[in-house]
Amino acid sequence: MCSSDLFADQLKAGALHGWGYLGPNPYIMPLHVWMAGLNALLFGTHSILGNVLMQGLFDAGTCLVVGMIARSIDERYETAAIVAAAINPTQIFVAGMVYPDSAFVFFTALILLGSLRWMRAPSWRLALLIACGFIGATWLRILLVPFLPALA
Repeated sequence: MCSSDLFADQLKAGALHGWGYLGPNPYIMPLHVWMAGLNALLFGTHSILGNVLMQGLFDAGTCLVVGMIARSIDERYETAAIVAAAINPTQIFVAGMVYPDSAFVFFTALILLGSLRWMRAPSWRLALLIACGFIGATWLRILLVPFLPALA
C-alpha cells in the first residue's frame, strides 16, 4: 500500500497515527504525501487526474506570482513574464507527472516575491508572505533550510 493510500485510509477512519501520514519514511517531507492523500481521498481511483489538476493550479499561481515579480521591477515586463512562465516547457512537462515540483516552484516564487517587495518597503505582511512561502517550500524540500540564514 502506498503512503497516499495509507493517508487516505487513515483520514477516512478519522485517526492519523504513526509515521505513515508523514510519508513512507520520517525523513521524507510531508506536504507532497498530504496532497497525494487528499487527492486519493477526494477523487479515489481518479486521484492522478486530481493531482494533475492540482499541479495545474499551482502552475497557474506561479505564472501570476512571476507576473507580480516582473511588475515589481517594471510594469512593462509583466505580460511578457506571465507568457514566458506559461509556456515554460518544464512546467508543462512536469505538470502531468506526480512530482512535488510544481508546488515547490510556487512556494519558492512566493519567497522571491516577498523578498523583492521587502527590500523596497519592509512590513509584517511581507514577512508573513516570505514565511508562508518558506514553510511550504521546506515541507516539500528540506534542502531549502540552509538558505534561511542567507534570507535573514
